[in-house]
Amino acid sequence: MDRKQIGELLEQTGRIRYEFLAAEIQTCITALEMAEFELSKHNLPVVEREMSSVDEGIRVVERFLNDFSLGDRAEIEKRLANLKTYAARVKTAVLSSK
Repeated sequence: MDRKQIGELLEQTGRIRYEFLAAEIQTCITALEMAEFELSKHNLPVVEREMSSVDEGIRVVERFLNDFSLGDRAEIEKRLANLKTYAARVKTAVLSSK
C-alpha cells in the first residue's frame, strides 16, 4: 500500500466512524421517543429498557469521541449534549411518574 491508499483508508474509516456515531445518536433519540410514548401508557418496564438502551448508547458515543478531528468531534459533542439534555428531561418525567 502506498501513502495515498493509506490516506484514503484512514479517511474512509473516519467517515464510517462518524456515520456510526450519528446513527447511534439517532437510535438513542428514537429510544427516548419510544420511552416517552410508553410512559404515557404507564408501561414502565419498556420505559426502563429504553432508558437503559439510551444510557448504553451515550457511553458508546463518549468512548469513541476522542477518535475524531476537532471539527467532527465538535459536531458530535453538540449532538451528544442535545441527546443528554433530552435524556435528562425524559428521566425526570419517569421519576415524576413513579
